[in-house]
Amino acid sequence: MSLGRLNLRTYIAGKIPPLGRRGRVLMWGIILSFLCGIIQFGEPLEDIIKGGRDYIRQQDYRGNVVVVGIDDKTAKQFGGLNYSREVDARVIDNLFKMGAKRIFYDKVFADAGDPKGDEALREALIRHRGKVFFGVAELPDPITQKIGVLKPNEAFRDLVETTSLIGKSTPFGFSAIFPYQSNVDGEFIPSMSYAMSETAKSNAELFRPDWSINARTVTTLSLADVHTDIAYKSTVSGHDILIGPNSSASGDIHRIILQGLIPGLYFHVIAAETLRNGTPQNWGWALMWAVAVILAVFVVFAQKRRDILAIYTIAALTIGVLPLFLDSILITIDVVPAALLFSIAAIRGAAIRRSEFGTGFNLISGLPNFARLRRNIPQRKSTLIALKIRNYAAIVAGFGAEIEPALVAEVMRRSALTNPNEVIYHDGDTLLWFADIDSNISFSNHLEGLSRLITATMQLQGRPFDLLISFGVDADHDSKISVRIGSAMLCAQEASQENKIWKFYDPERRHESSWELSLLDSMTQAIDNGDIWVAYQSKADLKTGKIIGAEALARWSHPERGTVTPELFIDVAERNNRIDQITALVLDHAIGTAAIINRDFGTFNMAVNISVQMLDHPDLLSMISGALVRHGLRPERLTLEITETSKLPQNEKTIELLRRIVAEGITLSLDDYGTGNATLDYLKLLPFSEVKIDRSFISNITQTEQDLILVEATITMAHSLGCKVVGEGVETEEIRMILANLGCDIAQGFHIGYPVRQTAYIQTLIDQGVKRIA
Repeated sequence: MSLGRLNLRTYIAGKIPPLGRRGRVLMWGIILSFLCGIIQFGEPLEDIIKGGRDYIRQQDYRGNVVVVGIDDKTAKQFGGLNYSREVDARVIDNLFKMGAKRIFYDKVFADAGDPKGDEALREALIRHRGKVFFGVAELPDPITQKIGVLKPNEAFRDLVETTSLIGKSTPFGFSAIFPYQSNVDGEFIPSMSYAMSETAKSNAELFRPDWSINARTVTTLSLADVHTDIAYKSTVSGHDILIGPNSSASGDIHRIILQGLIPGLYFHVIAAETLRNGTPQNWGWALMWAVAVILAVFVVFAQKRRDILAIYTIAALTIGVLPLFLDSILITIDVVPAALLFSIAAIRGAAIRRSEFGTGFNLISGLPNFARLRRNIPQRKSTLIALKIRNYAAIVAGFGAEIEPALVAEVMRRSALTNPNEVIYHDGDTLLWFADIDSNISFSNHLEGLSRLITATMQLQGRPFDLLISFGVDADHDSKISVRIGSAMLCAQEASQENKIWKFYDPERRHESSWELSLLDSMTQAIDNGDIWVAYQSKADLKTGKIIGAEALARWSHPERGTVTPELFIDVAERNNRIDQITALVLDHAIGTAAIINRDFGTFNMAVNISVQMLDHPDLLSMISGALVRHGLRPERLTLEITETSKLPQNEKTIELLRRIVAEGITLSLDDYGTGNATLDYLKLLPFSEVKIDRSFISNITQTEQDLILVEATITMAHSLGCKVVGEGVETEEIRMILANLGCDIAQGFHIGYPVRQTAYIQTLIDQGVKRIA
């Protein structure tokens, strides 16, 4: 039996429950911040933060050390920084005359000087044995980079105490730390700062000086002045003296973050003062990081605003303020790993909350949205009502976007008066809620009364306005809530379009909706398979009775459903932005057929329907021109019938496109005139040269006098504007003769000819006596 290979991910997934978004954020935050602490990745940033805290606590130096600087004045007076040691001998004598306690040199005196100077310095050291400290330093070899040790010259070594001048810069030189003592050639030598401080040694090896002490406030004298006289007794008496270079030319200048460049000897002074004030401690990063882990857990999983604010406050006090206090008692604590962890948790936690709020609540009104309704509402045996604010966009445009919350709140308040205990859901211009009303009559009365209540005397920002609303109702209790939401919204939309107060959803429509979706899905394949094809219906000149052209009509022979009516699939295509595929098919086939008929039978006009939606298609003109060129048809033989299933736009872009089409020689026809949105403005503003009267008027002219009068008036009006008139729906000889008597130019309908495929249509032309060109 083969066990196969164990999938580690599957195994772990089976043993460990899913973490979820918040758990993953917390886990990665902990891992990244922990690694940051372990490898000290954030040390430069840590130095900047500590420097900022030091800057906030900035204080003057109050210690017992006076600096005697080997400055530019000294260099000028004694011919440079490497002056004779006779100068040091006299300076030492003068300082002790002025009452100095001890003298420390931030110099090594490793090399032999001139004999006279060395002897003078040696005699001064003998006079003050045990009170003068020379430095010990490490210096890398410029060639091998090996570290060498610099100690005082043997001539002075037995007469002075030695202190280590060694310190350590942090990354990028933002700060420095010092040892209590240094191991020099196996001998432990106290650091200068430790020696000056006269404090008990800590178990720690290194300490961070309190850089809040301002180095520029340390009392400083010039070595040149001290060499000249002893007039500084009040300054020097009882103090330790540190002598070292503070000239800009010395090169012993280092940076402390936010304090700038400081001569190195002041580092020893500040470090000594730090030790005199207490024993510095370094608590590292782990303790603050552990606190941040707890805070991160709370901030990631918190939901209530007051809880989140409380956690932010605690974090600010813990990570921001507490280290400031600890610095004041010489306890250093690192915060970068903790701050990194809490920042990740706070930022990502807030993003998750925003995401969840956005997916569960409407950001404008704060009401639960439809997504929340879909997720959280169990199956309810109550009727679902959708309220659509029909002029929502117009109100917002007129008052400004800031009015939206107040508008929705007022509509919600009025809606809730009849259902005070129901939750109202909001998305866009629609509100949803459940209501326990059973009969259609009760619903009708309820919604009509609610409509009057909601729309009565609406006022915002002191301005009255009319509120237009419509309701959609879904009472199909057995359907899924997501389906019911769509049904109620669809009815509200349809009620709005039909200018009705409310509309009830019929569950039987769902079958048709499913069919419509499947129709859309199979439309492209139907075009490729030839299931969608082009039929041709003749047009006759009413004066001569001759066939002068045809209209190309799209047809669909579905392999399962049979014939799909053009009204159905054209409407589906338009509503789902697929009409361009059908238009391209019909244009190409119709122009190709027209080219054949014009070549074989003489002058013949072809009409093709163009949906209003296609007027916004960027490739419409090239689609038409390409087909004309491809099939060799003159543009004058093509008529485009603009089908107004929706309002024809009258913007400059549309007008320009239609003018360009006409300029190509193509005829424009206003289709279905008398229905839909057609107005006289179209004929006045747009370059139509043909008007096609809808069949609903033509077919009734033998029975209804009003239709006869309207048709006659339309023919007269169109002729006065220079347009030809096509009568559509001519099904009897009587109708044809009436139209001829009224002066109509062209007739189309079953009496003239039925729509048929290309081959059958050409045969029909032959059967009707249309002769081929010899």
